[in-house]
Amino acid sequence: ALQDAVAAANRLYAPLLHGDVTLHDLLSVQTYRASAVRNTQRFQVAGHSLMVRFLGNPKPIHAPLLLRMASATPMVRHLIGRFIGMGLQPQHIETPDHFASS
Repeated sequence: ALQDAVAAANRLYAPLLHGDVTLHDLLSVQTYRASAVRNTQRFQVAGHSLMVRFLGNPKPIHAPLLLRMASATPMVRHLIGRFIGMGLQPQHIETPDHFASS
């Protein structure tokens, strides 16, 4: 939701400033964020399915070799954490007022 808000602020800053936001402006924000939201939700559903599968199984959990190797590599752990935290399409404030106050 925060990334959607930042993307909307970046794309709607000028039209809002001039009081002329159009449906096209709003659709451009929606189109821009739609694929990132869809793909993030796919990863969440896949993660949830894995958790249900592993947590619903009373047997001891043994992580796959690839996961064990990835979790043992600091750079891979960093990238996974960044992906989970920032998503597929990270947003950054780009409005002129942000830079003026920095």
